[in-house]
Amino acid sequence: YQMTGFDDFLQLKAASFRSTRLAVFTGVSGSGKSTAIQWLIQHHPDFQNRPIERVIGGGLDWTVPAVENGLVVVDDLIRPRELYKLIRLLIRGNQVLLAAHLHPAWFAPLRIGWSTQLWRTDVNHEKLARHLKAERIKFTQVALESYCAEYGSSYLDMFHILERYPHCSFDRALRLFRKYCRMEQPALNS
Repeated sequence: YQMTGFDDFLQLKAASFRSTRLAVFTGVSGSGKSTAIQWLIQHHPDFQNRPIERVIGGGLDWTVPAVENGLVVVDDLIRPRELYKLIRLLIRGNQVLLAAHLHPAWFAPLRIGWSTQLWRTDVNHEKLARHLKAERIKFTQVALESYCAEYGSSYLDMFHILERYPHCSFDRALRLFRKYCRMEQPALNS
């Protein structure tokens, strides 16, 4: 399954980033963090024609780039201990677009020193409903809400379920996925 287009469920088109030093997109894997950042740097007027330094995080071993007063995209900040690297980027005068798996509360102290905007990408299940409708996949609101309660509002997990059970309604695919995933998990005492 592929995304058919960018769903601006965060209303980024209307947002202003001119005075923002840190823009944080936080949520579960596959919920649209990196896609939102990619859309911003390609289409939003506040980021047009600016050189970008990209950093792939995902652990403590990523290197803080030696850029100052630039635009830095950090993709996949996972651990709270990585925040010191983010602070080093901000101290150097950079504007940072960040995709993070951390709870939004971790970024509250940074608001004291730097203008910060924060978006949660994993709480909006209407984006998934729009995608299922666009793909003409039948579903009920009950199944979608149950899925989001268990997995968050993740496109990625939804795609895995639908790929595993093609030609099914989302409700049926989700039921089969839950049933057979329990059976496929190894026993803890074996």
